Amino acid sequence: MREKAESLLVEAEASIAEGDVQKARGMIAESQQLVSDAQDAENAVMDIKRLKGEYNRPTNAVPFATEEVATDAKNETRADGYGRSHVDSNFTPAGYVKGLSPAIQPTWVREKMGANLKAEADFYTKTWETWFRDRTVNASKFYRNASAAELKAMQENTDNEGGYFVPEEYRNTVIHNTGVPGGVHRPYCTVITTGLKDGYMPTFGSMSWAVIAEEATYGDNTPVVGQVSFTVRKSGGTVKVSAELLEDSQANIPALLAQIAGEASGRYEDQQIIEGDGSTEAEGLRTTGTDGPVTASATAVTVADYLAWYFNLPAQFRTNAIVSTTSSFLGYLAAVGSTAAGVHLLSSLRESPEGPISGKQVAVFDGTGWDDGAAPASAEELGAIGDFRNYYLIDRIGMSVRRDDSVYAANDQVGFFIRKRGDGRVGLADAFRIFKMKTA
Repeated sequence: MREKAESLLVEAEASIAEGDVQKARGMIAESQQLVSDAQDAENAVMDIKRLKGEYNRPTNAVPFATEEVATDAKNETRADGYGRSHVDSNFTPAGYVKGLSPAIQPTWVREKMGANLKAEADFYTKTWETWFRDRTVNASKFYRNASAAELKAMQENTDNEGGYFVPEEYRNTVIHNTGVPGGVHRPYCTVITTGLKDGYMPTFGSMSWAVIAEEATYGDNTPVVGQVSFTVRKSGGTVKVSAELLEDSQANIPALLAQIAGEASGRYEDQQIIEGDGSTEAEGLRTTGTDGPVTASATAVTVADYLAWYFNLPAQFRTNAIVSTTSSFLGYLAAVGSTAAGVHLLSSLRESPEGPISGKQVAVFDGTGWDDGAAPASAEELGAIGDFRNYYLIDRIGMSVRRDDSVYAANDQVGFFIRKRGDGRVGLADAFRIFKMKTA
């Protein structure tokens, strides 16, 4: 209709040019009516979509993101035949599996169910618990003592009708191996959020202060000025999930994916803080940090070696310093001199072997980064001590997740692409000392 209306306006302009104003006015009126009819038709289509529940419905067949779950099949307040508003107590949201007890519907479905279905789910759960406890004592005890409502709840879910379902709460736990803990250094670092892709942080040295004789000139105390540049880089990964898992899972898949992505991101960040090359990666301590004194032996570490590292760190950085190392090196330190007189890491097994060393907190990271210090070897770097406020984590964009239903469609899988952007830079190299073994 809009196309025809535009055509009539073109013809009206031609009629005016020919001097036939009356004909032009008729075409203009007809064009206006067509535009009005087209607008009414578009509004009607939108009303139909809204009433059918298609307006603001998630594009994915199965809700994934928190926002999708929140907007999926809301139990809206509606008016009854008497003009009173109410919420449907028997409301079944999209995804509700007919024929199954409300107690074992997916978690996000249970949250949207009407009040009557929620009450039915709670009652069935409690009834199932009673049946389960009673049958561990005597198989017939439940049926001797059960009320009519309890018997009806269990009868409705008998085996041949798909019953004796374990309530949803009993099977929504996921056994998850978190792997190496990550993100152990971030709490001690300086975190900066930037809106830029590249930039720099200026550095400003100290000045000297001394007595000035009467009528003498001031000395040149200009501090050294420099800068630490950063470049925002992208990191991330992909998770493939089967369509069946998304459709059938009772677990909170969005929360689980966010958890494992956060753990992986934390491990990567720790590894970068320790050994990033500073070129294509973040800048790591092993790349820029200052080496401490090497050990006296190429194959062993003594208490004197550790104290040499400790006191080699300038006093202004020792106050807030922490120790970054591995479990294997901590285990080695705990055994140093344990059977001889002198300084020991532990005085008894009542103390935590992961506790402070020389009064300094310990950040333990067992992923790729530091060398394995279980049996210290020639030229290895086993850890560092330093004020990590002088390591800067630059966050550009927090973690984001993009869902793609098509890229792995051939395998009936859904891809989740997870990424974040940022950088890491050593602010002052002198604020750190690397634990380094002597080269044989």
